[in-house]
This record gives sequence, structure tokens and C-alpha cells, in this order.
Amino acid sequence: MNDLQNRLVEFAVRIFESLKPLMNDQFIEPVIKQIIKSSTSVGANYSESQASSSYRDFLNKIKIAQKELKETEYWIKYLSKIKTGKIETEKIECEIIELKRIFSTIAKKADLKLKSQNLRPKT
Repeated sequence: MNDLQNRLVEFAVRIFESLKPLMNDQFIEPVIKQIIKSSTSVGANYSESQASSSYRDFLNKIKIAQKELKETEYWIKYLSKIKTGKIETEKIECEIIELKRIFSTIAKKADLKLKSQNLRPKT
């Protein structure tokens, strides 16, 4: 596992641990499940990207990871509004911002690489 993969595992674990106190709340349980799904999907898609068969496949997995990260951000913000004071979301939100920047950079570089490959004459 590389550093980013480890960071994404820690990110998902931190979210899971933060949400544990709310897991028995039947009204909030669907939101909790959705946050856990989207936050773990970020790392899973990044891991899949590391074994991609092409730059196009790599970029697709990175973009899916970005979408899952944005979904996680949405649900965390929603949860922080309805459960004020019951969970600490500030550190999670800061990590999301940093991860969004990292994935944006990765996607831009992969997109440039893909475009440069497509511009080369075929032999």
C-alpha cells in the first residue's frame, strides 16, 4: 500500500469511529450507512486505480473516487447540521478538503497524460 492508500484507510476508519455513537439512532441510521459506504468507496476506487489497465481506466477510477469524496462531504455536512455537538466533524471536513485537492491534482495530471497519448500519431 502506498501513502495515499494508507491515508484513505485511516480516513474511512476515522469516519467510522466518529459515527459509532450515532449508529443506534434509527432516524439517522440510513445517513450513517451512506457516509460509511461513500467514505470507504474513495479508498476502494483509488486502490483499483493502482491496478488499472490504461490511463483512461485509471482516470475513470480517480473520478469515481472524487465523486464519492464529494458525496461523503455532503453527508458529513448534513449530519453536522442535524446532530450539532454530538460528533466532531471539523477534522473530517478538513481532511476532505485536502483529499479533494490531492484527487484534483491526480485527475488533472492523468487527464493531461491521456490527452498527450491521444495526440501522438499512430504507428
